Amino acid sequence: MKKLLGLLAAFGLTASAGSAVVACGDNSKAENVKVELTITPLGEDSKDDIEKAINGLSITAEGPKEVKDELSLAAAIMAINTDETISKMAMAAPKVGESTSKENTPAFNMTVTVKFTEKALVKDLSVLTVETAQLGELADNEEATIKAALKAAQLFTDDELKEISVSGATDTEATVKAVEGAKLVKGEGKVSFTLEEDTEETV
Repeated sequence: MKKLLGLLAAFGLTASAGSAVVACGDNSKAENVKVELTITPLGEDSKDDIEKAINGLSITAEGPKEVKDELSLAAAIMAINTDETISKMAMAAPKVGESTSKENTPAFNMTVTVKFTEKALVKDLSVLTVETAQLGELADNEEATIKAALKAAQLFTDDELKEISVSGATDTEATVKAVEGAKLVKGEGKVSFTLEEDTEETV
């Protein structure tokens, strides 16, 4: 059970890491999210010049709505700290901690707007291995049975399972793979299990 819970965490981490996106695109359905940052000047640029440069960025993020604040914050920090020009002027961090700036250019707090678009979590099946995805004892190795076990372990929803195919099943393991055109899952992985012993008595 601990291993299966670990997989849920792995799915979440994969999504979070891949969802803090800084890019141009269609923001017609985006929601403006305000994030609070502490900006630490790195040189002699004025606060006004730094703010003007940061406000000139177009920052977007996408991912599950439940973590929009975290993803928006990560996107804003990444956008500022990786911008070729701004990264030489200042460093961004969450609005916590002490400043490391010079006395004549003190750190300041700033509100930055991020355009956030809700997007379903895309689970990477590659995190599933025979060591971590142990489904326990199953009645058989049929696709429906394996999918039912994945659902029982709360690893996938019904909609996600529709986008997963099961193949190469043996008495101990099987391959799970995203079907062509899948939008909720990607990649492929393996699950392991044992089969129930036939206890039927012979007459």
